[in-house]
Amino acid sequence: MSEKGKITRGRLGSLSLKKEGERQCFLFSKHLIICTRGSGGKLHLTKNGVVSLIDCTLMEEPEGTDDESKSDKSGQDMEHLDFKIVVEPKDSQSFTIILVASSRQEKSAWTSDISQCIDNIRCNGLMMNAFEDNSTVTVPQMIKSDSSLYCDDVDIRFSKMMNSCKVLQIRYASVERLLERLTDLRFLSIDFLNTFLHSYRVFTTADVVLDKLITIYKKPISAIPAR
Repeated sequence: MSEKGKITRGRLGSLSLKKEGERQCFLFSKHLIICTRGSGGKLHLTKNGVVSLIDCTLMEEPEGTDDESKSDKSGQDMEHLDFKIVVEPKDSQSFTIILVASSRQEKSAWTSDISQCIDNIRCNGLMMNAFEDNSTVTVPQMIKSDSSLYCDDVDIRFSKMMNSCKVLQIRYASVERLLERLTDLRFLSIDFLNTFLHSYRVFTTADVVLDKLITIYKKPISAIPAR
């Protein structure tokens, strides 16, 4: 990457050793970690190697390519294998990261996962802002008065961690209690939603989930009892 933020594919093509341009990337829910691997196998963070995804904008098809830059000196086709991550931290200067995948399939997998992580973070941020805009007294009092949101029972157990709605995360529960939380209109938690949708087939079926959602959808708001 040049100082102007544009990819210098000529540099990639002129590398004498392939490993000189390789990076080890690790994607977490809130960060992208970029490292080099030493000869002894140890990982070393690159400059700006810890990237906070909340500050990122993903560009799957970077602009400014030309015909001469689409292949390296070995003749390998580089077209459409690169993608750009623009990082704009609040407390420091913005910078650009450009990565080149080994195949279109690999690029698609990485960009899809990175995009999903960024979307999840921003959804969580919107949820948090929505609750912060409300009275700071109302939400805690509502939680305190509803023991089902924090007290263990025969069919539900809680962890000590809070989710994005400032209520205790569920450690495990019966299908009925999980569906109850899924359709609780007070807590539209992106954390719980993602976890449930990724794992519900382990303990129930799509028919059961859809029947529950249809029942809630057809029921008027006034008919849902308040705890």
